[in-house]
Amino acid sequence: MNTQPTRAIETSGLVKVYNGTRAVDGLDLNVPAGLVYGI
Repeated sequence: MNTQPTRAIETSGLVKVYNGTRAVDGLDLNVPAGLVYGI
């Protein structure tokens, strides 16, 4: 039986650049289904 919750969002090493500036650098994030996260 699988005991790990289903993930609604999963990312590893996410990078986001705006006009040459790194706004996000190496984000690892797991959000289980049914939960709400605010950033």
